[in-house]
Amino acid sequence: MKIFGPLFWAIMLILAGGLMLLKHIFNWQINVFGVLVGVFFVLLGISFITGPRFMHRGAEQGIFMNGKIVANDKNEANCIFSNATVDIDSFDDDKEIEINSIFGSTIFDTHGRSVKIEGTCAFGTLRFPDGSTVAFGDRTYVQEGEGEQVKIEANSVFGSLIIR
Repeated sequence: MKIFGPLFWAIMLILAGGLMLLKHIFNWQINVFGVLVGVFFVLLGISFITGPRFMHRGAEQGIFMNGKIVANDKNEANCIFSNATVDIDSFDDDKEIEINSIFGSTIFDTHGRSVKIEGTCAFGTLRFPDGSTVAFGDRTYVQEGEGEQVKIEANSVFGSLIIR
């Protein structure tokens, strides 16, 4: 369901009209506005999970899954409500990489490559290769290793992201 797309508004308008008709025909004492606000938030939550922000699914996107995921065409890997492993070799252009772990647990393996990690965490855990962690806030970490340096943007929200 696309956020604020045609299906979203069709459901809202049909529900609003139906509730108003039922309220007046059967003289129900219900709060139509309160019901519509509740339905709005439910539909908004569903659209966030299934909508355009998370278009890539299956092996490219980790939504409600366990296993290994690979990068999508935007050179990012997203783990949402999942437990997944991401490998640095799955990225095509490995100069800039983005990894997002939202309400999930993700392990990202750098294979000892030279990396610069710009990590952001909110209400979760972001563990760097040296064992240090961030629970809330930002941190930049640089690891010297093999090959040209890869810039990694790592984000963890209500989840766990381990970079090794």
